[in-house]
Amino acid sequence: MRILIVDDTESNRILLEAMLRGGGYTNVLSASCAAKAFEKLELDRPASDLADELPKDLPCNGVDLILMDIMMPGINGIEATRTIKNHPHGQFIPVITCTASPEEMHINAAFEAGAADFITWPVTKVELLARVRSALHLKQEIDIRRQREKELLRLAKELSTANERLTMANLMLQRLSAIDPLTGIPNRRGFEATYAKSWSMAVRHRRSLSLLLVDIDHFKKFNDTCGHQQGDECLRRISAALSSCLHRPQDSVSRYGGEEFIIVLPETDAQGASYIADRIRQTLGKEDIAHPGLDYGRSVTVSIGLASMIPSLGDDPKKLIEMADMAMYDAKRSGRDRCCAFCQEELPIIF
Repeated sequence: MRILIVDDTESNRILLEAMLRGGGYTNVLSASCAAKAFEKLELDRPASDLADELPKDLPCNGVDLILMDIMMPGINGIEATRTIKNHPHGQFIPVITCTASPEEMHINAAFEAGAADFITWPVTKVELLARVRSALHLKQEIDIRRQREKELLRLAKELSTANERLTMANLMLQRLSAIDPLTGIPNRRGFEATYAKSWSMAVRHRRSLSLLLVDIDHFKKFNDTCGHQQGDECLRRISAALSSCLHRPQDSVSRYGGEEFIIVLPETDAQGASYIADRIRQTLGKEDIAHPGLDYGRSVTVSIGLASMIPSLGDDPKKLIEMADMAMYDAKRSGRDRCCAFCQEELPIIF
């Protein structure tokens, strides 16, 4: 334990040091005035400089206790105590003030400045060592508490960082779980989340909601003839073509099944949806993806089921999907490479 004696009288410093060494405290520093005490405590060094050096370079030069004379020229002991206690590191060092005239006003001022105890001259070795032991015990308790607080803060910071990383990982996992890895567009899970929001908004605002269920014609023959790698490339090209046909942020395309895609068109009636369906067929025509599995050498085409309605609060969201599914199968049965519409309770419309 390191003890600093601050007294302008040399004989007092020598006497206190001798008593301390006699009590087993051999690590003793001394200063003849407050300014030199500040130097030994390194109070002029910014606290931030020590932040990364602990515990190798202890704050305040590793001083654990200060014996401070009150009556000194220049900066007296009370002002010196206040300065030390206002320092970020010095605030944790106990100060025992020493005085030859124990006036009540001096003692009160010392305690108000932050002193932990006081002794009066002449002081006995027994009294000095008893007060020093008490103060150093207090310092140890403070250090233990600070170390625990520091450890708790470190653990809390690590926990906070870990929670942030876990949250980010979960968000990333949720996003990845809603994305089709082959095409890069939302998968069925992603569609369900988007569709649920679009359905709720349509019900709330009494607006039209349309779906386009797109199925690649004769895709099994394409895979059998060209192989699955070419089949995957075909799926990627078609998903990109479908995405290019949607120009509004609220419109979305998802991979619904193996060779099926589904498009959600909020605030879009059957006429608007049919315009998108026609644009899709024209875009795929320009893509001109060869289909070697067809005898007559045609390009890859799609069958589209269109469904549109203004949903009400009591309607089942599955109803619109079922309508699109029925319309899509009608398109298949009608010869493929076309769109069939199923709007509310009307009969399917082929175009």
